[in-house]
Amino acid sequence: MTTLTGTKPRNTYKDLLQISNGNAGIDATPRAVEDGEGTPSPLQLSSNAVNIESGFKLGGTAVSVAGIALLTATDEAAQRAALELTVPTYFTGDNTGATDVASAVTTLFSADGTYAFPAGTYTCGAVSVTGRNLTIDFAEGAVLEALSGTDVVWTFTNCNIRIKNFKGDGKNLAQNMIKMDGGTLIGADNVQIVNMGRPGTTATNLVTGLWLKNLTSARIGRAVFADFACVGNGTLGDGVGACRGIYIEGCGWVDVDHFEMSGGTANEDSDFFQVQLNNVGGVIKNFVARYNGNTRRCFKQQSGRWTILNADIRPGSDFTADSVSTSAGTYNVNCVDYAGTGTSDTLDVVSGYIDASGYATGVSNNSGASVRVHSGVHLKGGTLDVIRTNPDSGSPQNQTSIGFYASPTAGHSGVRGARIQNFGRGVVLQGNYTYCESAEFIDPTAFMAEVGTSAQKSNIRFTGNRCRTQTSGYLNLTRIVRVFNVLNFDVSNNELIQDGNTGHATRFIDFTDANAVGRCHGNKAPSGVTVQNGTAVGLEFSGTNGAVLVPSVNTAAVGNVGTGEDNLRTYLLLAGRFNTAGKGIRITAWGTGANNAKTLKLYFGSTVILTASLTTSQANRWRVVAEVYSTGTDAQDYVAQFIQGGTVSQADVNVGSSTEDDGATITIKCTGEATTTNDIVQEGLLIESLTGNAL
Repeated sequence: MTTLTGTKPRNTYKDLLQISNGNAGIDATPRAVEDGEGTPSPLQLSSNAVNIESGFKLGGTAVSVAGIALLTATDEAAQRAALELTVPTYFTGDNTGATDVASAVTTLFSADGTYAFPAGTYTCGAVSVTGRNLTIDFAEGAVLEALSGTDVVWTFTNCNIRIKNFKGDGKNLAQNMIKMDGGTLIGADNVQIVNMGRPGTTATNLVTGLWLKNLTSARIGRAVFADFACVGNGTLGDGVGACRGIYIEGCGWVDVDHFEMSGGTANEDSDFFQVQLNNVGGVIKNFVARYNGNTRRCFKQQSGRWTILNADIRPGSDFTADSVSTSAGTYNVNCVDYAGTGTSDTLDVVSGYIDASGYATGVSNNSGASVRVHSGVHLKGGTLDVIRTNPDSGSPQNQTSIGFYASPTAGHSGVRGARIQNFGRGVVLQGNYTYCESAEFIDPTAFMAEVGTSAQKSNIRFTGNRCRTQTSGYLNLTRIVRVFNVLNFDVSNNELIQDGNTGHATRFIDFTDANAVGRCHGNKAPSGVTVQNGTAVGLEFSGTNGAVLVPSVNTAAVGNVGTGEDNLRTYLLLAGRFNTAGKGIRITAWGTGANNAKTLKLYFGSTVILTASLTTSQANRWRVVAEVYSTGTDAQDYVAQFIQGGTVSQADVNVGSSTEDDGATITIKCTGEATTTNDIVQEGLLIESLTGNAL
């Protein structure tokens, strides 16, 4: 409003607010506030009320009638009504814990509805509900305590359940808190369950917090479990004495936003989170585990396609190793473990920190699934070997720990871009198409990696990895990386960095099997360390754009002996290396000849692909180049060229086909037939792959 000082009424009356009541002022009747010309506003005043006809705003934001109703509501029921929420039915049973409320809860859940449990303690035996749609909400301070001897406290069969703020205490008197069989877990938010199991009694089945079976789907917003305990029967893996925070079998998609578990005693077969058979899969975000020496696994998967995001797994404050000789707990086997049989199953560990120092293995794949550890993962292990009684067999155990393990039956599993710290062996890759790429290894104790097994495998990649060795005495077992019997391997661009430890093994990458073949190039190691070592037949060092340039060369001279046909230089093309149409090989041989009559032959298996009679009465220099291509199983085409230098020179070309058995070893050789020893001398033999494949 403009100032009124020094002005006349005729110049200001429009800005004067008024109510039209014959100059009687405000009374009990609501009247609109108007300007001087009588233009009304939405604001109405009376002696006992203020009314806004329309457009009410608070802080510039419109306020609805429902919002005003919520602000003026005097109790919870009025607030819920204002928000158009379902008003719950409150449980009125004994909340002092003095009596069993199972019967009253069963009655409460006999009809669909929303039910609230006020603050208090509810002692409850077995409750079983079928075919209901229930929303269950626990108030702050409400807790459900199990009655002694109860197998399952709450069982829901073919129900659709939403549960919020549930707090359950098994009191170490009951085995399972909540079991669902069929239906849907619409949501479980802020669930806390502690003290399940009966540590003084041999378990008869599983001990669980949430047992989810045959559900269409499930969503868990936050679930925290602690201090489960029971006594087993001495037989591992049979489910007796098995504690699980969450146990899933036969379910559709499962989404877990936060899982947390810790503690537990007297357990022989405990997995914090287990995915049993016949599950579709799911995502677990914020996987928090604090294990002790009784935690067999933090995560066990037997089916489905699962992803773990943002893992936070560490030893708990109650963890103790089995003895001073080991870093591992008494019962701890594999921290994160795929233990199923499905070849289409997957497990992706995408991000987080996993301190598996109390385990024999950090992340393990014991079967045919694809288990993959990604670049956001830091996987840490122990520095002492696993020396204890084997919790699986009961026999003595003495082995190095493993960061990532892919068994001989594991396929398409590996590590890409992760950080692997300590462990006895950083990675062990034994299955076809397994890999470790662009990983950072920090101070492994025994080996950086083992690639392959004694049984032949193929297409394993170990590329672009770096290893920092820091502690004196580590990596001192002859070699740092060992490659076994692998076809078509690629072990390239790896680097060993001395970061404090200079007393390690003097072989970086060692090929220890005569049948290993593949590419090995671009690896680096400090001065005094043999970068690549091996005598495997067909071992191929160096390469460009995937094409092998120098697979095998032998320049040791060998000559004929006396009369008759003698083998000169020989190369063995191993079984199965040349059995695909399109594979090609180049054979280059060279040498000299004396004055006598002499005949040179080049063999591919039993097939003579070139025969050359060297000129007599002169010293010769000769060279043979042949190319052989597979046209299918046991079928080859070849072209061979001969050239002779000397006073008299000559050249020849031979073209043909052969039917050598490519399922067996094929001998490639030159022979010489003459009259006197060393009439024909082969100075060298070079074998090259023309297709970039290992031969």
